[in-house]
This record gives sequence, C-alpha cells and structure tokens, in this order.
Amino acid sequence: MDEPLVQSFAKVADDLRRYIEANTVLPDPDAGFSLFVGRTRCLDNAVVSQLPGWPAGAGLKHPQELACFGYLVALSGDYGQAMHGDWKASLAANLTRNLFPIDRQSFTYRPVEVLGLAVGVNALIGQDDRLRSDFADVVQQCRERGCTDTTSSWMYWLAESTLDKSTTSRPNIGDSNLPINVAALIYWIVSRPELRSSVDPDLMLALEDVLLTQSATRGIAIRDLPNASVTLASLEVSVQRRLRSRLDETTIVPSTTKDAIELVKRISENFPLFARQLLRRRKDVKVRGKKDKHSRPTVVMSDEYDVQDSLHAILRLFFNDVRDEIWTPSYADNQNRIDFVLPDFEIAIEVKHTGHSLTQRKIADQLIVDKEYYRQDTNCKHLICFVYDPELRLKNPASIENDISAPDDDFEVIVIVSPKGK
Repeated sequence: MDEPLVQSFAKVADDLRRYIEANTVLPDPDAGFSLFVGRTRCLDNAVVSQLPGWPAGAGLKHPQELACFGYLVALSGDYGQAMHGDWKASLAANLTRNLFPIDRQSFTYRPVEVLGLAVGVNALIGQDDRLRSDFADVVQQCRERGCTDTTSSWMYWLAESTLDKSTTSRPNIGDSNLPINVAALIYWIVSRPELRSSVDPDLMLALEDVLLTQSATRGIAIRDLPNASVTLASLEVSVQRRLRSRLDETTIVPSTTKDAIELVKRISENFPLFARQLLRRRKDVKVRGKKDKHSRPTVVMSDEYDVQDSLHAILRLFFNDVRDEIWTPSYADNQNRIDFVLPDFEIAIEVKHTGHSLTQRKIADQLIVDKEYYRQDTNCKHLICFVYDPELRLKNPASIENDISAPDDDFEVIVIVSPKGK
C-alpha cells in the first residue's frame, strides 16, 4: 500500500476518532454503541481503555438508558453490578407497552437501541429466563414489522443472532453499489469473531473494496456517532488486513512461531504428494551419444534416512536456519539420530518411517522417549514428529496423534501421521 494512501487513511481515521471522542456522552445509546464497537473490533494491538462510569443521576427507566447500559455490561459483566436488578425489572416493564405503535415512537424502530438491549439481555439474563424469550420474540417481530432499510435489517439480525446463535437467515446486501456507511456497518458485523467463519471471503473483500476505495477517493461524510464508530472500526481492520495480506504475498519466511508450526504441519501433511511426484520423473530424456531415451534417476523414500534428507531440503526453502540435532536415544542400539531444529522458533522436528519392525506400539513408545529428551535437554519448546506411513501400516493413526500430542504452555508436542489409512 503506497505511503500517500496510508497517510490518507490515517487522516480519515484521525478525523473520525476526534468526532467519536467529542460526541461519546453517556447515557446516550449511541455512545454505548460507539464504546461497544470500539472494543469489539478485530484489531491487533488495540488499546482498550477503562469504561466510563455510569453518570450520576442517570436512571434506568427508558429504553435509551437501558440500551446504553446494555452495551456497557456486555463489555464488562461487572459493570454497574448494583444496578443489574433494576435493569432487568425496567426492561420487563417496557416490554408490556405497545411496542409497534402507528407513530413509530418506540425503541423497536431504533435499531441501535434494539441491539443494545439484546447484548444486555445476553449478558445478564439466562437462557431459561422467560424475560429472555420474551425479548427474543420482540426482536423477531422487529425483523418483520420494524424498519426495512439495509442497515436496520442487519442490526436487527445481529440482535437476533446474539440471542440465538442458530439464526441463519442473514439479510440481503441490497444494491451492489453500497454507500460507504452501509458497507462499514455490514463489514463490522460480518467480521465479528463469532460470525467470520461463516462469511463468504469474497463478500469480505468486496466490502473492503468499497471502504478503501470510497474513503481514499471521495472522503467520508460523518453522519452520526454510530456511523462514525463502525466506519472507523471497519476502516482500521480493512487496512490492517490488506497490509498483512500484501506482506504475506511478498515473503515465504514465517514471522511467528505459530506460523512456523503451521507451515511445518502443512509440509508434513503434503509430503506424500512430494514423494509420489518424485517417482514420476521423465522417461524420455535424450542422452548425448546414445540413441535410446532414458529415465531420470530419483529418490525413493525407502527408509527414514531418505525421508529425513528430503524433508531437510524442503525446510531449507522456508527457513534460514535449519540445524541438525544429533543424539542417541535409548531405543536406538547406539545409533545416532539426526533430527532438525529451527532455533529461531524453538521448534524440533523428527521423522519416523513405518516398516515391518516399527510397529504402532514401538512408535508410541519411542515418541514418549523423544518427548522427554527435547523437553529436558534442549531449548526447544515445540516438538513436531512427522510419521511417514506410505504403506498405511498403522491401524489407528489418529490414536497416536491424539495420545502423544500434548498442547502445553511449557512444551508442546504435535504428531502428524501422513498419509493416513482408516
């Protein structure tokens, strides 16, 4: 991303941030929503400040106040703990009124308040409480009888899915030429951790395109506090995602231990494909001075040493520092083992090749010995054991992976059997 663009986004973000700080005043429900958005966006290294206290003299009578309090208690379950009972009682009283009047003067036509009440109910009221089910029915009616514009539909849907995780009838996007305020709201909703895995990645990219293109070329007209809050949150996440994606495209060297572990796991899982492809070398190569065509020599993974050499070569493609770890385990009859260590990530990698003598029980016993060696006698904090089983000799590979693998804060063991039989 070019520096002028980064500066442009920084200027837009700064303007939004100033507006939000100047207009976040409790007990306005828009202020509660703004605080909720700011603290629940998916942003690395986000600084989270302490929640403001509930204003002296502010009550919990009207839906506006209840919604604002709902956002705050959703962020911190202990917020205003002495007022929790009053909040529930006041909500119950409000639900007895005509919630869909002809003049539309009800919280049901104000989606920011509906969502604030929903997250408050989710934080304070148990699943079996009648008040929770009563309010869930109101939210469902909002989707049928409330505001019908795109932003309201998405806010109602988020409120309903907050109370019922099985809700699947997501609203339509509407016109493909979305205004930036609509794109920002939808992006903030679908990028929430509990929803992100079920969202089409192409939708995320399309929304990001709207946010980044319009903010860079047209600027952003600040409409109100909720709009400013979701626009800032969505813009920051979009810029960070695009920068990270661009960085991933330009480097193959893992930057974190987590990335390194995932890469080694993927290499191990796909190693059989590599070994199989090596056997398919060309057989029509001409050799100078000879009439017949010949096949090229290859590497056959006949034993553990072949697998080690091949894996070592692959690791060197992705890691700058790959070291041999030479040691003699008790089960090896004085034969040295050579494993690999990635010192930059405190990862040890060992290889086993199944055969007639190396049974599932023996592999499990050896892995226990190996685990203790690396835990006690090295600086490694992660051991990845790749068990290459080309003939599918292991009857239950999942049991080895599950029984020996051990996620631990001090020392992690990961066992990968590949390929796998039943």
